Amino acid sequence: MDKRDQEKFWKNLNEISFYFFVIVGLTHIISGMLYVNEIFSKSSWLVNRLLDVPFFLITYAYIISLVKTILMKKGNYSRLFDVYSVIIGSLIAVIILLFDLMFTNKLPIL
Repeated sequence: MDKRDQEKFWKNLNEISFYFFVIVGLTHIISGMLYVNEIFSKSSWLVNRLLDVPFFLITYAYIISLVKTILMKKGNYSRLFDVYSVIIGSLIAVIILLFDLMFTNKLPIL
C-alpha cells in the first residue's frame, strides 16, 4: 500500500468509526437514562451493560484513526505511533475486561 492508499484507508476508517461511535454512544446513554428512570428496566440494564466494552473499542478506533489521519496530513507520521497506540490500547482493553470480569454486573431486582 502506498501513502495515498493508507491515507484513504485511515480517513474511511475514521468516518465509519465516527458513525458507530455516535450510534453506540447514544444507545448507551439512552439505555442508561431509561434504566435510571425505571423504564424498561431489565432490557435497558442489559443493553447498557453489554455496550460498555464495544463503546470503548469503537471510541479508541475513532480516536486513533483521527490522530493518525491528522499526523499523515501534516507529514509527522512515524511507525512509533503505531507501536505506542497498540500497546496502550491493549493495556486499556485488558484492564477494562479484567474489571468487567472481576466486578460482575448483577441483574437488578425489580
